[in-house]
Amino acid sequence: MTSKFAQISFALSLSAVIGLAAAHPAVAQTGYTIQQITPYTPPPGYTTAHASVFAYGLNNHGQVVGQCYYSKRVKVRRWWRTYYQYRAFLWQNGVSVSLGTLPTTRDSTATDINDAGTVVGYCVTNTAVPNRAFVWSKGVMTALPTTLRPASEPAAINNAGIIVGKEYFSNAQSGMPDTNHLPVAWANGQEINLGGSVPCIGAATGINNLGQIIGWCNWFINGHFLGGSWIFHDLSQFNDDDNPPPFISKYGTFNDINDNSVIVGYTGSKGAYGNYSATMWSNGVQTVLDPMPWYQAHSEALGVNNSGAVVGYKDFGSGSRATLWQNGAEIDLNTLLPANSGWVLMFAYDINESGQIVGYGKYNGLYRGFLLTPPSNPTLTSLGPNVAAMGSPDINITVNGKNFVNGAVVYWNGEPRATTFVSATQLQVNIPASDLAFAGNASVTVSHPNGAVSNAVPFLIAAPVPTVTDISPNSAVEGGPDFLLTVNGSDFVPGAVVRWKGQDRPTTYVSPSQLVALIPASDIALAGAARVTVFNPAPGGGISNGATFTITASGGGGTAVAVGQPSNIDEIAGTFDFEELTSFSGFTWDGGIVHIVTNGSTVFKDPNGNVISKAEFFWYVFDGADVRVQGTYNAGTITATEAQAL
Repeated sequence: MTSKFAQISFALSLSAVIGLAAAHPAVAQTGYTIQQITPYTPPPGYTTAHASVFAYGLNNHGQVVGQCYYSKRVKVRRWWRTYYQYRAFLWQNGVSVSLGTLPTTRDSTATDINDAGTVVGYCVTNTAVPNRAFVWSKGVMTALPTTLRPASEPAAINNAGIIVGKEYFSNAQSGMPDTNHLPVAWANGQEINLGGSVPCIGAATGINNLGQIIGWCNWFINGHFLGGSWIFHDLSQFNDDDNPPPFISKYGTFNDINDNSVIVGYTGSKGAYGNYSATMWSNGVQTVLDPMPWYQAHSEALGVNNSGAVVGYKDFGSGSRATLWQNGAEIDLNTLLPANSGWVLMFAYDINESGQIVGYGKYNGLYRGFLLTPPSNPTLTSLGPNVAAMGSPDINITVNGKNFVNGAVVYWNGEPRATTFVSATQLQVNIPASDLAFAGNASVTVSHPNGAVSNAVPFLIAAPVPTVTDISPNSAVEGGPDFLLTVNGSDFVPGAVVRWKGQDRPTTYVSPSQLVALIPASDIALAGAARVTVFNPAPGGGISNGATFTITASGGGGTAVAVGQPSNIDEIAGTFDFEELTSFSGFTWDGGIVHIVTNGSTVFKDPNGNVISKAEFFWYVFDGADVRVQGTYNAGTITATEAQAL
C-alpha cells in the first residue's frame, strides 16, 4: 500500500513538570525602548560590518540567544571566495558572547533559553549527519543523547530543564530521506520518542512549564490519514496506535504554548501562494488573529506569554513586519519606534512575562537582533510643592518619580491636567485655581499613553484659620427665644462650624465671609457673656479669634463699678478655646488680684493641654448684683482691670 501523510499538530503532558508561572502585566503599546543585539567579538579576519545577528529565544531575565553569522570574501588567484562562520550566542547586559561548538562540528545556532540560563541549540557538522543537538549551561556545551542517530535539533526548553525538538531518521531504519525527522523530548538525560510506534515525520516545537509539548506530525495510522490539531494527555497515547488522541481542529501548525495552555501558530498552508494566517487555540477554541484574508496578507504567530500577548510576523508581499497581537488589536512593532530610527523590524520570535519582545530585522541595512522593552509602570515618589492654601491661584507642581515616558499625563482626582515631560524621573503640571477652591486631599497620578497608571500621591489643599470680625446681633436679654446669629469674617470654608462657649452650634455656610448659626434659647437663659468662635475643619483649618456676645439681665444696667472682693465667682472665660472654667475649688483675694485655685493648681490649659502663660480673661461675680470683671491672666493669677454691673 502506498503511504500518504497528512500534517497534524499535537500537544502532550510530561510527568516531570514544574508549577504554573504567574501571569504578568500585558505588553505596552507605546513607549518601548529598543536595544540592538550586537555581534560577539569577530573571529580573526572577520569584521562586524559583515556580521548578521538573528535572535530567536528570550527568558524572563532579558537574556537573548540566537545565531551570529560572519562572512568575508577572499581573492584566491583570480577568483573571489566567500568564507563564513556562524555561532550560537548569548546576549546579556548589552554584550554578546559566542557559545562555541561541539567537537567535530563547524557552526552552531541557539534556539531557546530558560530562566536558569540554560541554552539549547544545534551544531552543524561537516559529515552526512545533518545537525547535532546541544545543551549549554554555565559555560559548558554538552551533546544531547540520541537513539536513532546523532542528528537532532532542539527547539525549546522549559524551566524544569525538559527539552523538545526533532531527531532525523537514517536511511537504513526508515527508508526515508535524511531530511525526514520525528518529534522527540529530552528529560533526565534520556531521549523520548514522541512519534509513537508508527512512522511519523514531524517535530516538537514548544513546551510550557506544565510539561505540555506542542509540535506537528505526519501520520498514517491503521490505514487512516490523520489531519488536524491534537491534544495528548500522557506519553502512553504515543504507543497506542488503536486509540488516537481527541480531535481539536484541522489544518493548524503549533509554534508556542504558554502556561495557561494557550497555543499559537498558524492555520492554512505555506505553499506557493502563502495562504496562512496567525492563529490561537484556547480552551478548544480556534481564533484567527490576523483580520485580513490570506490573499491580502499572510501571517504567523511565533510566541505567546502568560498574559496572552502574541508575537510573530505579517507579510503583505513586500516584506515581513514584526507584529504583536493583544486584546483583539494587531500592532506593527515598527510603529512603536521613533521616526527615522534606522530599524525595520521583520520577525518577532518570543515575548517574556515582562512584555519584552525579541526578534530580528534590519538596522541601517544590516541584519540585527532586537530586544524591545516596554516601559515599566510609572511610579510617583513626591510632589513639589505638595500643599497649597485653599483659594490659591494657579500653581505649577513638579512631579518626581521614575519610568516616565514622553506623552505621560498627570491626573488630578482622575482628570487630566496640562503636563510637560521633563525626563524619565520628572514631569511638570499646571494646576488651575479651580482645583484649589476647596479644602481636602487631591489624588495625583500619572498615566502613560499605553494605559499604565502609577500609584497615587496626595496633594493637600489646606483650609485657612478663619477670622471673626463681628457678630450680629451681639447681645440679647436673658430668657429670650432661639435666634439666628450671623457671623462675619473671612476664610470660612464649607463645613465651618460656629461655636458658642466652645460648643458646636448648627451652622449654615453662606460664603467665605459669612456664616449663620442657630442659637437655642437655653444659651441665653441667664445673664452673662458668651464667646463666639468659628472652627474650620482639617486639612489645615483651626479655630478663629473670638467675639463676645452679651446676655443682659432683664432691667440690667451696665454701669461701671469699683472692683471689690467678690463673694462668689460664677464663671471665668478666656480667649482660648476652653471658653470657660466652671469647676474650681476656690479663690483668694489680694487687693485687685484674684488667685484662682483649680484642681489644686493655679494654671489654665488650652484644649490641647498646653499651659497658658498669659491671656485676657473675664470672670463674673455675684456680690449683691451681677458684675462682669475684666482682667489679665499671667502665671496663675488674674489681675482685675475694670468691672461693670450687669
